[in-house]
Amino acid sequence: ASPALADFGLSGQLLQCFGDVLAGELMRMHAPRVALWCEVMANPQPEGDFEEWTTLAPTLEPLIASQVKLFLRWSDANAKALQSGQKDFVVDLGDGQMWSQSVGGPQRYHAKSLKELRRKFAAVPQAER
Repeated sequence: ASPALADFGLSGQLLQCFGDVLAGELMRMHAPRVALWCEVMANPQPEGDFEEWTTLAPTLEPLIASQVKLFLRWSDANAKALQSGQKDFVVDLGDGQMWSQSVGGPQRYHAKSLKELRRKFAAVPQAER
């Protein structure tokens, strides 16, 4: 299937992990299909139709349900730290899993992207959320 915008959205970070010696080895051992996907996305080519949601949902919904929550909790704490001028912050990512960040401090890009996500989410009719 041809890569979709979502593939390109995920590929940047995962290709960085894939290229790292340790992270790449862990990916090959524990997520071999993700590693194969990374190899395809290193040089993506249009190959037929896009995947249907019905074939993607069983694997993407668990990822979205777990990892997106973690990212949004972190991103919210990051934005609040920037707004209040903090150089570091601690956030509960859920189930008592604490994350602290001080190296480099909060990240401005993520605060900007969270603001845009919130704006777009607010524009979605309540019945469609």
